[in-house]
Amino acid sequence: MKYINNSDYDYIMDKYHDSSKPFDAYSRFIRRDEIFDPATGMDGDKIKKEILLLDEKLCDLPHPVRKAKAFEF
Repeated sequence: MKYINNSDYDYIMDKYHDSSKPFDAYSRFIRRDEIFDPATGMDGDKIKKEILLLDEKLCDLPHPVRKAKAFEF
């Protein structure tokens, strides 16, 4: 029985670690922006910058609300 197709499996396995490179247990959850198409949306650095700007505006709100707004963004 096949649960997941090969292209999906390869994407999941390479999401946080390039399987063609040696495995490093200390940097295995590093964001890999190169696997995403920049034409489909903002790049990772711009998203981080915008979220931090939004968080500065919401600094008086409770942490759970600020976190929810960051995820909403």
